[in-house]
Amino acid sequence: MEFESTWSKMIEMHNLKDNTWLDRLYQIREKWCLTFNLDFFSAKMKSTQRSESTNSVFHQIMKTSMSLIEVIKFYEEKATQMRQDEINEDFCCKKGAPGKVHKHGGILSHAVKVYILALFGMFEEEFN
Repeated sequence: MEFESTWSKMIEMHNLKDNTWLDRLYQIREKWCLTFNLDFFSAKMKSTQRSESTNSVFHQIMKTSMSLIEVIKFYEEKATQMRQDEINEDFCCKKGAPGKVHKHGGILSHAVKVYILALFGMFEEEFN
């Protein structure tokens, strides 16, 4: 497998055979390496996506010179907006499935019940 050979070359090249942290990381490679997760539907989400989203909010702040009070107010406004967006998404999901889902039935009917609308759209796109 390409991952295995590349990993071995990296360990050898940088003389890291006795690095316990890398040994542990390698042991749990199925949890973080995309190569081992190609057969799983993940709605194109990565484990780091949530923190990346939060970081992008803070990068908007850091680009400007704001006082600490302004940063806190900005953060509170963003948090309120994000909560409201989630409430709106929940409402849309609870209104019911889009009409075309009922035509297909089966897995799409189940998917619309367990995924938020945005993720369902990705699932449906992959399904079709």
